[in-house]
Amino acid sequence: MSLSGGSANPLPIRQVSHVPGLLRDSILPPPAPDVGPLIDSVVGSDPFAGRAQVLRTANTLSAPAFDYAVAIPARDEEGFLPRCIESLSRAMEQAARQSGASGALVIALHDSTDRSFDLVRNAFAAADIAGLAVEFTLDPEVRNAPHARRFALDLAVRLCPGGVLLTSDADTRVGPGWCCDMLGAIRSGYDLVCEDIRLDEEELARLPDSVREVGEAERAFFDASNALWDRWTGGAHGVFAHRPSGASMALRSDVYGALGALPLPPSGEDAALCDMALKAGCKVVTLGDCGTRTSARIYGRAEGGCGAALNERAHQEDPLCDGRLMRVADLRLLANRVTGSQGETAANARLQPLRYSELLRELGKARAILR
Repeated sequence: MSLSGGSANPLPIRQVSHVPGLLRDSILPPPAPDVGPLIDSVVGSDPFAGRAQVLRTANTLSAPAFDYAVAIPARDEEGFLPRCIESLSRAMEQAARQSGASGALVIALHDSTDRSFDLVRNAFAAADIAGLAVEFTLDPEVRNAPHARRFALDLAVRLCPGGVLLTSDADTRVGPGWCCDMLGAIRSGYDLVCEDIRLDEEELARLPDSVREVGEAERAFFDASNALWDRWTGGAHGVFAHRPSGASMALRSDVYGALGALPLPPSGEDAALCDMALKAGCKVVTLGDCGTRTSARIYGRAEGGCGAALNERAHQEDPLCDGRLMRVADLRLLANRVTGSQGETAANARLQPLRYSELLRELGKARAILR
């Protein structure tokens, strides 16, 4: 099924109306819309029916619907949430100034034991953000990062049913132009937008050098693999691999619904969403550095997430690398397969992830071919 193919229609961004001759401060804000039915519809639907209980909410929404909504899952993130919200506030203000796009910030806080909810509520008021924060509990069998992001996105899509969904993480700071970059890519015809994010430099500097070295080699091999893929397929089969991260993604709300919402593997829901979109024929793009910086902590909240990978790279001599990377020979066989050339193979099946030492050897081979 192709949701858009090469003829995706850019989403219009509704212009915010202004009242001539009046200062913003002189206009009384409208009362926040009732979000009770919206929240009930999420809690009462799969996969949350009978598995989630809402504890309290904070609502500073200025309208019942928006051009886009930013979904943030969080759990015990009082140390990171203030800077996360501050960065999102700047990005949303810039989007309003440059394109008139109206945005809402949705933060889903589950099973927290710290002051995260109070911090979010106060930050909404201080930054004058159109926001919705929901604190809730999840049953143990669904108490994980994929379900938390799904909850946030399922709330967000109800606030912008004809617009754009953006998502990031509570331990992440987005760049000032993040919303503009994401919305711009959607307007240009893409259905799903990813960003090749970077780690927070200050935190990264406190980790062993091996963490940075593995990350840099991994990015270099991704770039080289995409260059080889483009050469061997004649540029007719997109890129070899995207680098989706929940810390920076965007997709059309109608695409989210057509895909059946966020998939829910035990971990890696961001990669699973990207894979699902590609299989459905969606147009996907990975942007370069848009200024997003995510935490380099080695004990993350998500099992099997970025923190676990960084922990392995900090403590193992020869850690595993990204599972989407493959040996140059396997990449060539896969290119032959998709182009119908000689060399039929099952190289697109899940291969064993490369270790760092293997990746360095394969990177050398790739660079030699590209020269």
